[in-house]
Amino acid sequence: MIHFANSAATTPNPPVVPDTRTATEVESFCRVFSVEEKVASTAIPNLKNILGIHNPLTFSMLKGGNKNCPILVTKHDGNRALPFAVLKRESKPQSATARLRIIDMMQRQGCRQLPHIFKSKDNAYLVPVGKNIFSCMAYIKSDVEGRSLFTLDQMFELVRAFHAHSRLVPEIEDLGARDIDRYSDIKYAQLAPELMAWNSALFTSEAWGRCVKCARYFIQPSFRAIYNQLPVHVVHGDIHSGNVIVSNGQHFLVDFDLLKKDIRLLDFVTFAGSINLDEFLRVVEEGRLSSFIHAHYGNLEEIEEKYLPFIVLFGRCCALSWSLGVLKEAIVNKDAEKIAHFKAFVESRIHEIDRLYTHIPEIRAAIPSEAVTRQDLFHKKINMGAHIFNTCREALKRIWKSVFP
Repeated sequence: MIHFANSAATTPNPPVVPDTRTATEVESFCRVFSVEEKVASTAIPNLKNILGIHNPLTFSMLKGGNKNCPILVTKHDGNRALPFAVLKRESKPQSATARLRIIDMMQRQGCRQLPHIFKSKDNAYLVPVGKNIFSCMAYIKSDVEGRSLFTLDQMFELVRAFHAHSRLVPEIEDLGARDIDRYSDIKYAQLAPELMAWNSALFTSEAWGRCVKCARYFIQPSFRAIYNQLPVHVVHGDIHSGNVIVSNGQHFLVDFDLLKKDIRLLDFVTFAGSINLDEFLRVVEEGRLSSFIHAHYGNLEEIEEKYLPFIVLFGRCCALSWSLGVLKEAIVNKDAEKIAHFKAFVESRIHEIDRLYTHIPEIRAAIPSEAVTRQDLFHKKINMGAHIFNTCREALKRIWKSVFP
């Protein structure tokens, strides 16, 4: 059984404190935020006022986030260094403010697995630093080093606890588009030539072919009609063990970048389709999905129980589409570290989609391979042609450089 805190991780905001900047904190601030000292001279006192502390601070990058790493704020009390807050850069102020307002609202209404949100004395949720703005949340210390792993039933119970409060959130604008409205199969159907040239074997494999079929299914009007019938309220959007911290035996959710109003099944997608995929497939194959949901989450509507495996597959297709874009960018920029990271990411998503397709008969029945064979051959020829073109182009470049060095 999963347990939740009896009180939220909160830190009160005392009155405004004086400017107590030190050379060390200015240096670490400028290094981490890539700003000049004159920016730090304004930003540090402002941040201390929001945090309600006057202790010296240092700043460092935290691990986490594929493109936007959070920043740890550590306060110093004599010889003690105490991690205190986490800053995260926000590119869209309106949607970030809306998300933070919801988290703050849910916490005040009794949702105990959320971090405290720091805000200014005039209730502004974002902290300006130079030309950028940041959200600021309380740091939650994990009981263990590294990532905790949770069973499928624990994850369902965590979603239940979150949904008990998120479903009560009133209508709030600026939360961003639904996943179905942002989804496209273009990265599958028209695979970037850079990706084909980078690894043609991967993108001509049978597993990739099944990914293309699944991706194409989710742009059909019939699937959109199903999606539009599913119950909607505020969802976290990315619940998995990497976004859960156990602190003093209690469970807290973090990383709210994808928080929005969408179908509630999306909160089962990430963990059921990746880390807990083996357990999820076993429950589905043994015909226990309905009883499992009732035991560890509660009641879902009949249409939700029927299409939960499809929504898990849809979520994996969305994740693969996004990672294909990042991988292409890394290949173009010749970023070896990012290529290695997202190569593993893409391969994992392809494997997950392939397993969901091959192990769940209802999915195979809804997405038959015969129905799209001609289209598959057409797109495969296009991709192979692009690969041959790029290979020839690179060969000609090498010949040109050897003749005209």
